[in-house]
Amino acid sequence: MSSEKNITTDEFSLLAFKSSITLDPYHILSNWSISSSTCNWVGVTCDEHHGRVNALNLSSMGLEGTISPQLGNLSFLDVLDLQGNNFQGELPHELLQLKRLKLLSLSDNDFVGEIPSRIGELSKLQGLDIGQNNIVGVIPESISNLSMLEYLNLISNHIKGTIPYDIGQLRQLKFLSLSNNKLSGMIPTTICNMSSLEEIYLANNSLSGKIYSLYLLHVCGYFAMHCAANHKVVDQSETNSNLFLISI
Repeated sequence: MSSEKNITTDEFSLLAFKSSITLDPYHILSNWSISSSTCNWVGVTCDEHHGRVNALNLSSMGLEGTISPQLGNLSFLDVLDLQGNNFQGELPHELLQLKRLKLLSLSDNDFVGEIPSRIGELSKLQGLDIGQNNIVGVIPESISNLSMLEYLNLISNHIKGTIPYDIGQLRQLKFLSLSNNKLSGMIPTTICNMSSLEEIYLANNSLSGKIYSLYLLHVCGYFAMHCAANHKVVDQSETNSNLFLISI
């Protein structure tokens, strides 16, 4: 009985999401109906053990609309990938209910509003990609609580303020892109604490301070091309032995 209730919860959540879609040019969601199993719907993957929806991948499908708050009821969801569509509106705070989420990929859409201030509550998140939208506001301090995060892409938005000092707590982070925003202030030296960091992109902001790279000779030319996009950025050879590509 409990299993039936859970499947129904997932089904209703996805149907609510479908109802918020205003354009589906390729009829991707045409088989999303109560006449077929939720787990057979296009873009939907279910957990074999629990029979619950654990992934929703509708990337690059030409979809337009908004994200229904009911998606927050997909309590077993590990992956939410809607990148490369034309979704609009703000990111619903109900997404913070997805405590199992490992990947949140919403890049290359038309989302507005701010990154939810409590984004750090998604403690299992390994990938966060909301680049190429119209996001405003600041980078939430709570983002430093995402201790399992490996990939963070906020490129090409309208994010202002400073890079949080505690971002250095993201010891698992391998990829960081904050380019093409409105960030200002000092680049926190705590970035050097990111022992797993391999790529960092900070170009086209108004940042100042120091960036550290063990491979200064390797990245010098790349650095020189991009340093004019920020202010008073200096590259110094220091600790991080994994860093191989840097663009500031």
